[in-house]
Amino acid sequence: MEEHVKGIMDATKNLFLERNENNSFLPSEGKDIAIWLLVQSVSDDARHDYSSDCQTNPIGLWRLALLVKNMVILGSPLDPRAAAVNASAGHGIIGTHDGLVYMWELSTGTKLGTLHDFKGGTISCIATNGSRPRVIAVAGAGGQLQVYLHGRNNIVDHLGGDR
Repeated sequence: MEEHVKGIMDATKNLFLERNENNSFLPSEGKDIAIWLLVQSVSDDARHDYSSDCQTNPIGLWRLALLVKNMVILGSPLDPRAAAVNASAGHGIIGTHDGLVYMWELSTGTKLGTLHDFKGGTISCIATNGSRPRVIAVAGAGGQLQVYLHGRNNIVDHLGGDR
């Protein structure tokens, strides 16, 4: 477990260093930091049923985790229908296998609302941008793309695509 935590810490530090050479947003050495992570894990049942001869991947469950003081604290599994997840500006975004896209608050778990329903098509990708944390793009079945602007007071404005 210690090796996994060290790997996550190193990868996170490298990501921050690549984005900002001045490192002005990183705390001074020796200060405690906490980082939210979205982790995909394989359930024990799926791992047991998975055969290495198969061409399919085991079903993964998404969990919210907190990295703090060289420990990873795993939360309960998120929505088992989740096909894609991402986070932006303190909020989690989930896209399900049946096409529903919704947002929740990371710190409390409170569901903020549904962004879109792709009517039965799976969500293939949810993209956010660290330099523009208010912009969220969601790709769904049939090549549909929805772009949202996360506004003040947890309001999400739809910027493009079919609604």
